[in-house]
Amino acid sequence: MKTFNKKYFTFDKTGKSLAIFPKEKYFTLSKKKIKQLKLLSKLNQNENVRICLHRTKKDALHNMIIYLNKKNFSEIHKHNSTDEIYQIISGKLKIKIFKKNKSLLKTIELSKDKNPIFRMKKNVLHQTVPVTDYVIFHECRLSPYR
Repeated sequence: MKTFNKKYFTFDKTGKSLAIFPKEKYFTLSKKKIKQLKLLSKLNQNENVRICLHRTKKDALHNMIIYLNKKNFSEIHKHNSTDEIYQIISGKLKIKIFKKNKSLLKTIELSKDKNPIFRMKKNVLHQTVPVTDYVIFHECRLSPYR
C-alpha cells in the first residue's frame, strides 16, 4: 500500500509533527486513508502525523485528524486563547489535567465506546497520552495565528 500521493496532498514538516494538507476541495476520511496514516507514521520512525482539514496554518479554525504513537512523549501544555475538542476515531487516549503547580488533578480516558468526545477549556494544563499502541482522533480548535 502506498501512502499519500503528493499529487493530492501537500506535506509540511515545520510543525510539531508531519502535517498533510489535502489539495482536493472535498475530503472524506476513509478506512484506506486511516491505513495510509498508520503506514506513514511507521515509515517515518513512528512519528506522530496529522491530516489537516483546514486549508492553511493561518485559517481561523484548525481541524485535524491526528495519529499519536504511544512511543512519543507529549509535553504538559495549555492553549491560552482557545478551547480544544477531541473526538476518538480509533484507540484509547488519556488526557491528564494538571493544577498550576503541575501536580495531577484528574485523568480522563477517551475511547470510541466510552467518552468518545471531550472538550478541553482554554488555559487548562494538560497532556495527551495514548493508552493503546496508537490513537487516532479528530481535534478541533481555533488557530493560534488568528
